Amino acid sequence: MPHSQRIIGGVLAGALLIAFAVLWLDSRAVIVGVDAPLTDYRLFDPTEMDALRLFKKENPRSRIAAVPGYYDFNIDSGRAAIEDMITAGARFIVTTQPSSTMVGSIDRFTDGEVLLINTSSTSLLMSDKDDYILRIMPDLAIEQNFIASVIRDMPGRRLLVVQDAGNAAYTDPAYEQFRLALHAPSPDQAASTEQTPSPNQAQNSWDITHVRMVYHDFDPTEYRDIIAQGYDALYLLGGDFQTATGTIMHYFHSNNPDARIILTPWSRSAEILKLSGDALAQTILVSHFPSRRDNPAIDSYLTRFEREFDYTPQFMAIKIRQALELVDAAFRQGHTTPAAVKSFLLQQTPHQTSLGSIHFNRYGDVQHGFYLLKDLERELR
Repeated sequence: MPHSQRIIGGVLAGALLIAFAVLWLDSRAVIVGVDAPLTDYRLFDPTEMDALRLFKKENPRSRIAAVPGYYDFNIDSGRAAIEDMITAGARFIVTTQPSSTMVGSIDRFTDGEVLLINTSSTSLLMSDKDDYILRIMPDLAIEQNFIASVIRDMPGRRLLVVQDAGNAAYTDPAYEQFRLALHAPSPDQAASTEQTPSPNQAQNSWDITHVRMVYHDFDPTEYRDIIAQGYDALYLLGGDFQTATGTIMHYFHSNNPDARIILTPWSRSAEILKLSGDALAQTILVSHFPSRRDNPAIDSYLTRFEREFDYTPQFMAIKIRQALELVDAAFRQGHTTPAAVKSFLLQQTPHQTSLGSIHFNRYGDVQHGFYLLKDLERELR
């Protein structure tokens, strides 16, 4: 048996014992599964589990009894992690799985046996479905339409899009959505009756060079000629908080020092920003949340996290906290079945968590806006 599988097996066996011990001591406890990635190319990042630990420390009377699940970035592993948590007694799961793994488990949440709080997968396969998946961030169509509008309004003509093929379930449809949105008429153009576009209306005439690669296999020598051609902007269409994102940023910037770099929300990680070096000054991060420097609640949470664990988490710590607060609020009201919790969360929306409001539509999706973080050096201070 591979070493990583023995580790995961031991962790899950220990989690089962802990969960049943908690239930024996407190009959009010409700088992909630929380998963996290474990993979050779993105070594175990403790952000998700440390966010869970901090929640439990700060909410000692919570009814949540958590069991962990671990996955690497393939569909079979993602499905196995979910099944392991269900076997451990979880009827509620908070998942951090990206689209590449989550799409293989959608069918598990159609019959009401288990309710999933989705904090990471933006796949359109989960949009506008009356199922037992509640997603606490916008889907990829909303995300890519916004990013396209940001780039469309930027000066320049030559755009390099580097897409991570390692999460194709997200990035393939995301690229197609982005490409169509970038070249669609802006609202001003659509309403205009002018025959000749004004200079402002012509700003969406970007020429795209599209490169599809696996980020964690990035080899600068393989892409030297492409990157050296000269661009006005780079859009890194990737996720999973891969540190290779920072390496690509740094290399691109060394060849295109005046070009802007645009990141998806799934690159909001201190490690990525540190690795990018001087490229940081040219980077715009599209984010689900405002800067910690502009939001006292988020800054307070991240400061407490840093004091507790001695590192700055990637932003999944915020999503995990919100998800746990949502299910905990339902449990406090006496709702302890998947159907009852789903009904509570959809009918009582919006929900004010300590880190922002969550407003579900009737399908359990959210459609909130985004923030543009432009002073990323400030985020690291």
